[in-house]
Amino acid sequence: MSDFAIEPLIHDAWYIGAWSHELDGGPIARKILGEDVVLFRSGDGTAAALEDRCCHRGVKLSLGAPVEQGLQCGYHGLVFDGGGACVVNPG
Repeated sequence: MSDFAIEPLIHDAWYIGAWSHELDGGPIARKILGEDVVLFRSGDGTAAALEDRCCHRGVKLSLGAPVEQGLQCGYHGLVFDGGGACVVNPG
């Protein structure tokens, strides 16, 4: 038995999710601190990370496509910007 306790990791901190060149081929799914995350570049080249789940039907956003405004869900076409706001709702 160990006398050392394993401290939980800090959730409200910066962690590396991917190398910059990994984001050039489209969205990628990662699990970071037990959370499913999608990493992508929006149309202007800005890197972003979101929960890998569309709020509409729970589809993985990592299966979607980057577009000028952000990341488009592959199910109904909702588009989320790098901050997670829905900026396009096709109706």
